[in-house]
Amino acid sequence: MSEISGGVGHNASLESYASRLEALVQEQRERADDIRELKKEAKDNGYDPKALATVVKEKMETAEKRDKRTKEEEVRGYYRRQLGLIFD
Repeated sequence: MSEISGGVGHNASLESYASRLEALVQEQRERADDIRELKKEAKDNGYDPKALATVVKEKMETAEKRDKRTKEEEVRGYYRRQLGLIFD
């Protein structure tokens, strides 16, 4: 276990980190509430919230990650066709 250090200025520093972390956690909770509300609104207007979240996540991907995902989707599509799960 690491040694707990304490001394002049450490308490103020610790309190500062704790306060900042607390604020960020609260902001995160508020954002999560906002996201839930938005997904509910989308659903109420006929959209599939899960599909919407997936598409937004894909939209935010880097080119490298998008290329990797595309290749994986191609392989899955090939496997599905070979197993008779998709009919062309």
